[in-house]
Amino acid sequence: MTWLSHIDIGGCRNIYNLETFVETGSYEGAGIGYAKACGYDDIYSCDIGENYVIQCRERFPFAKIQHSDSLAFLKDLLPTLNTRCLFWLDAHFPGLYGTDNDLELHRLPLIDEIKLIKELKPSYIHDVIICDDMRNFKSSDNPRYREGELEPRFELEVDWYEFIGLLSDTHNHYLMQDHDGVMIFTPK
Repeated sequence: MTWLSHIDIGGCRNIYNLETFVETGSYEGAGIGYAKACGYDDIYSCDIGENYVIQCRERFPFAKIQHSDSLAFLKDLLPTLNTRCLFWLDAHFPGLYGTDNDLELHRLPLIDEIKLIKELKPSYIHDVIICDDMRNFKSSDNPRYREGELEPRFELEVDWYEFIGLLSDTHNHYLMQDHDGVMIFTPK
């Protein structure tokens, strides 16, 4: 089960009038299923692993699921979205999921995903953006990072305050420290 299920995305949908669910890294589809159960009818997802895309398309024919890396997926999708969205950003370390794609670009593209949302998504200021895997952000200022918890290849050197600052002009932030750590950005 995805850690997304610990977040009331149905409540977010109601509070912020969200219509669309966009996920990077569908894996086996837990996020897609949870989004549907929470009332999202317009669901987009992608995965770099073709086998996961095939599996999710069979399980969730109502969702629009692309075989793509997250950055290419977002570049194509974001300019077309005119609705308020919940973004679940969870693309990371494709080699762990059976793909042979270990390019540095795809290791943990979270910051680049946020930059694309800001650049290409009309009215992103009304969207909720949820980011998984905060424990992977190596920074002494990151309350979720634990020295030695992960192998160095699963860490990304990040200026924690610069990361938070990516959306500080338009969004509030909250860090759930459970499990991998989840950052939730909500509209101001």
